[in-house]
Amino acid sequence: MAFTISCTGRREEALSAFPSSWLVRCRVLPFRLVMPVILVVDDEPYSRYAKVRSLGEAGFDVRESSNGADGLRAARQQPDAIILDIRLPDLDGFEVFRRLKAERRHAPSR
Repeated sequence: MAFTISCTGRREEALSAFPSSWLVRCRVLPFRLVMPVILVVDDEPYSRYAKVRSLGEAGFDVRESSNGADGLRAARQQPDAIILDIRLPDLDGFEVFRRLKAERRHAPSR
């Protein structure tokens, strides 16, 4: 659920209309406010739904995948964070993580 704010005035005036808690989680680009993208990879529909809905209500732009292969493809879009289930039907979460790490396009986990 991403949205763009267009303004004709100064950027500071446009951003002052939003609660500061929103702006902490946002990347501010000239004349745009972009919510962070989170990818949820989970094969259990109810679990995935709960995560997607909670994150969406918190204001994040949430993408979802139901298996490891789709998750790897979706990760090529460079989400800001990935929530990865361990038990997936095709590739387990550890293998998905190894492949993501091997691509070196994502920040290392801690």
